[in-house]
Amino acid sequence: MKKTEIEKKYKIKEFEGELIKYRLEELKTELGLEFIETTSYEDIYYDNDDILEAYKLTVRKRAENGSLYFTLKEDKENEDSFVSREKYEFTSLEELIEYLKTNYKLVIESLYEKMRLKVERQRYRINYKGTIIEINFDKSTSADNKTFMLECKFISGNINDFLEFNLKLKSYNFLEEIIFNKKELNEEAIVRPVTDPFSKKVNIAEYRKKLDIYFASQQQLLEKLKKLNKRKERLKDLHARYGSLEKPIVVTISGTPRAGKTTCIDNLFEFFKKANFKTACVEEPAGLVYATLKDKEEKAELLKDRIGFVERQLEIGETEIRKKLNGNEILLCDRGILDTFIWYDMYYKLGMMDKSRYQQFLENLKRKYPYITELYILYTSPLTSMYRDYQNSLSLEPRSTMNEENVRKYNSSLIRMVPVFERNIDNIEFINTTDYAKMDASILIANDLTDKIESLYRRRRK
Repeated sequence: MKKTEIEKKYKIKEFEGELIKYRLEELKTELGLEFIETTSYEDIYYDNDDILEAYKLTVRKRAENGSLYFTLKEDKENEDSFVSREKYEFTSLEELIEYLKTNYKLVIESLYEKMRLKVERQRYRINYKGTIIEINFDKSTSADNKTFMLECKFISGNINDFLEFNLKLKSYNFLEEIIFNKKELNEEAIVRPVTDPFSKKVNIAEYRKKLDIYFASQQQLLEKLKKLNKRKERLKDLHARYGSLEKPIVVTISGTPRAGKTTCIDNLFEFFKKANFKTACVEEPAGLVYATLKDKEEKAELLKDRIGFVERQLEIGETEIRKKLNGNEILLCDRGILDTFIWYDMYYKLGMMDKSRYQQFLENLKRKYPYITELYILYTSPLTSMYRDYQNSLSLEPRSTMNEENVRKYNSSLIRMVPVFERNIDNIEFINTTDYAKMDASILIANDLTDKIESLYRRRRK
């Protein structure tokens, strides 16, 4: 059931008991208020992390004279400074929540008790120039506070007369016009000291129950992650005992488009950071080059010479790695500088460059780097790559660059480069993710890198 309330509210500024009584009696006499009744009730206000407050909604349960009902009020903006509220009544909190979900599209499953108020109310009425106005004097008491307020409610008649009457009320200096309700007035006075709102002691038993819920249909994945987590704790212990890695490790995740490279980078970054290793990510070299361009025209000009573009990626990628080596133990590269060699091979096989320039570029692989190079090549079939591309995009248009034929050409160059990489890179792993679940490659690489880091610490102890 919907009702519209039009009212003005006033805070009573002087809180001394006898003085309040005197002021209210003065007001009743001067205005000629007609007494109706004295009543008392208890209000319980609900919210869910102040979501309702953000929508200017108030949910209340009122117990009065043996009756119990739930109310939803929505504040409306107005130009005349009075408060206009849409009011709906419900027989249960569950019914009210369903109404919020349906009519306000609020994604909430429950509401929690936020505040209890006991209210004593004196109700009066006045006929002002034919306009009926109700005056309520309220004393509300919560566990933390006591407040006094006056509520002036329009019942029927002329709204302009209602506004004129409120000008009289404003002339009383012990009344302060407000737009709050009783709940907000009581909240205003409550001070809740907070030391660290995000710090919470973990209940291990509850935590384990939650894990079982989170992985209800993925128990096999949970077991893999539990084993990996134990290894991470072991890494953390080694790091604490023996200090930082003597030589940084640069990990490059390269391979077929949509093979899961970015997911791996994100997961590995979190894993090693939580193992207390100083870890950083290096953006894809193509993105670093694009970031130096001013506009689309510069990009179009750059792409006219695709071979030069790849050489520029190698140069800017190496610069970025040198910059981030300072102070970090593990660098995670999305594609990274090694990926440039795959593109170079692809362009060579397409006849876009001569053999001497190709071999000259490959000489860059023989450079000695001041870090350990770990390369993980994630491979997936061209068809799987296209499945993933279309099924994770809002675009159904034909792909000009990212298409099945170009992915096939890239994959061929990728496979051809593996023996070349093996001669020059410290460690290389080729991983076919075609039939992998989303987390499989991340788990495999995290375990492999953990093996290698543990081996480095073992050598140091010798």
